[in-house]
Amino acid sequence: MPPARLRDPAATTWRCTKCLEDKPLAAFRANPKCRSGLNTHCRDCVNRAGADWYARNRERRDAKSRAWAAAHPEEIREYQQRSCRRHATVRRARTRRWKEANADRDRARKQRYNRENRAAILEYERQYRRSHPVEFKAKYALRRARRYGATVEVVIAAEVFKRDRWRCGLCGKRVARRDATVDHIVPLARGGEHSYRNAQTAHFRCNAAKGARGGGQLRLIG
Repeated sequence: MPPARLRDPAATTWRCTKCLEDKPLAAFRANPKCRSGLNTHCRDCVNRAGADWYARNRERRDAKSRAWAAAHPEEIREYQQRSCRRHATVRRARTRRWKEANADRDRARKQRYNRENRAAILEYERQYRRSHPVEFKAKYALRRARRYGATVEVVIAAEVFKRDRWRCGLCGKRVARRDATVDHIVPLARGGEHSYRNAQTAHFRCNAAKGARGGGQLRLIG
C-alpha cells in the first residue's frame, strides 16, 4: 500500500534521487520526515553509502570501539556472557560442525597453542591436580582408556573404593587410603572397558604386579 502523502496515491514506483532509477515502493524505507513519506534514496543506495562510510572510517571506528571497550569492561563481559547463554546450543553446534569439517586445522591449531603455551599449561595442570585430585584422576583414566580405543564412562575412584568397601580385588586384603588404586579387571590392553563394571579396588603393589597380563581377574562386578 503506498504512503498516504504520495502525490499520486496510485503510484507503484518511486524514483531514487541517488541512482535516478524508478524502483518499486518496497525498495524505499519509510521516512515520516519526508513529504512523500519515503526516503529519497533507495535501500540499495543507502546500504552502499553506509558500507562506503565504514570502509573510509575503519580505523577511526575501530579506535572508538576499542576505547569504549577499555572504559566499559564490565558491560562487555556481561554482554558476552548473556550472548553465550542465549546462543549456547547454536554456538556448540557451529563449533562441532567446524571441527568436523576442519579436523586437520583444528589439530594443528591445538598443537601450536600447546607448544607456545607449554609453561602456562603445565602450571595450570599442577594447580588443577592439587585442587581437584578426584576429577584429575578420572580425567587421566578416561584419556588413557581412549588411547586404547576402549568403551569409556566417567569412573570416580572414590565411588569404586566405597563400593568395594576398601578391599583389594586381587589379594582380598584391606586397602589403606594412600595405597588404593583402581584396577581394570580385564586390562585395557586386552580389550577391557573403562567402566564401573570393569573396575575394582586394588593395592598399588598388587595392581603393578598384575600389569596387563590379566592375572587375578577375580570377577566382573554386575
